[in-house]
Amino acid sequence: VEAAKAYADAGADPLFAARLHALQRAAGQFLRSGYMDEGLAIAKQVLGEVGLKWHENSTSALISLLIRRTWLRLRGLTFTEKNPAVIPQAQRIKMDALWSLGHGLGGVDTVRGAEFHIRHLHLALQAGDPYRIGRGLAWESILNAAEGGVGGRRRGRTQAAAGHALAKRLNNDHAAAWSWAAEGYNNWCDGRWNDALACSEKAAKGYREECLDITWEIGSVYAWCWGPVLCYSGRLTELRQLITQVEREFGQLGDLYTLVTLRTVVTPWLTLADGEPERARQESADAVAKWSKKHWHLQHLFDRMTDARVALYQGDGARAADLMESGWPRFTATMQNLLQTKRMFMHGLRGQAVIMAVMQGKRPVSSLKIADADAKRLRKEGTAWATSYAIHLSAALNLARGNTNAAIVDYRTSVAAFDALNMPLHAAAARIRLGQAANDDAELHAGIAAL
Repeated sequence: VEAAKAYADAGADPLFAARLHALQRAAGQFLRSGYMDEGLAIAKQVLGEVGLKWHENSTSALISLLIRRTWLRLRGLTFTEKNPAVIPQAQRIKMDALWSLGHGLGGVDTVRGAEFHIRHLHLALQAGDPYRIGRGLAWESILNAAEGGVGGRRRGRTQAAAGHALAKRLNNDHAAAWSWAAEGYNNWCDGRWNDALACSEKAAKGYREECLDITWEIGSVYAWCWGPVLCYSGRLTELRQLITQVEREFGQLGDLYTLVTLRTVVTPWLTLADGEPERARQESADAVAKWSKKHWHLQHLFDRMTDARVALYQGDGARAADLMESGWPRFTATMQNLLQTKRMFMHGLRGQAVIMAVMQGKRPVSSLKIADADAKRLRKEGTAWATSYAIHLSAALNLARGNTNAAIVDYRTSVAAFDALNMPLHAAAARIRLGQAANDDAELHAGIAAL
């Protein structure tokens, strides 16, 4: 953040020849460090001065994104390579301004960030700048993976491979690290834990050893891929080590973005596993209290999910259901429901909360139709781990309706599915439920022992 302030001071001088470049850097550094309000104020100024549009709402940004992606699919990724030195400075400033904004918003307001990134990639392809194209392909790959679906996953894989090839041809370490990060995120979204970790390690190593000004990149790898993979694959010892490392390193830097994201997305899982629900809730709330209050970002969404998970952990189904219900309008209004993994988490959590509330007599039985819709939505996602969640939710629905035999069958199926996906903690939870439903002490004790 000190660099951002220095750039802002330099950009405030109307006589400074590189004023626009300084302001662009200031906006990027503020956003990358998590100081969203300061960054966005300068970013809007820069966009206006270079003739680029700022979309005031998510719907407008989404429409622009869809149009530009359609154009990209029709155009293809071919380009006439040029030496970056011959590309007009005004065009380079536009590309770098879009990159900085897309960068800073990518892990915060993904749809708006994606719209900036697709504009950056378009300009880079038109300019024939191979380095900027390479990094643009990596980000577009990540965004397509986040969108999910058969088409999104296919495009994400194709773009990651193209980014790898371009980075290798250019012998560019920064582009190579971005390509590994993109491939890692694609693997995370597909539930390929070991592959995701291997790629994340290569990305982080490349950033650290060969690149400059990469705090945001490394923090994003840790908070959005490496940490979540350790959570879902049940590697809690490694997760504890990672959190300790990130807290120490990024705490010294005062990096609000990485720390708030880690404390809302990843750390609560470990704190709950330690049997400290109130601490999980409080640490997440304290983290997001330091974040921008002008907008609803991914950090707010994950804080809400942490609060709901704590309520479920404490056996308060009604509170968990209330939290999910009150957060849903913001989840959809900000287009976060277009991101597949976030959508999976939200539908899974809401379904669990409603079922618990009904079984505790705090919601009418008719409310189970909400959980039915959540299970149906999960089955439509087309990923193995979403289907496993749907089966587990169906088991609980059957139990809530008194269909014990059907619940037992579904619980057995979900145990097998989670085992096949190397999700041992989820499998253990399913075993506990199976043991309780079937009065099977062996399954019950096996589940408890695994936890």
